[in-house]
Amino acid sequence: MQGSSEKTEMDRAVFRGCLLALASASMTGLMLFVNGSLIWAMLSVLASQGHQWATRPEISQFLLLALPVGLCMAEWKLIDYVRRHVRHQPQ
Repeated sequence: MQGSSEKTEMDRAVFRGCLLALASASMTGLMLFVNGSLIWAMLSVLASQGHQWATRPEISQFLLLALPVGLCMAEWKLIDYVRRHVRHQPQ
């Protein structure tokens, strides 16, 4: 009987791990979408204000790729920082 309870605990742990990975991937996708939209809007505003470098495709495409990914990494670092400090608060 003890073997089946260990298997059930293992199944629950695997399920929680898969759920956490799915939540993390979903959150990352949402952050990339929002960050990409923000960068696109900023580039559009800069281009409409007459900044020539913002209208060049090679620069705008690079920024539209690199900045959302960089922002996403910074956001995850901030999330980790906040979670670490919230968990270790003395009560």
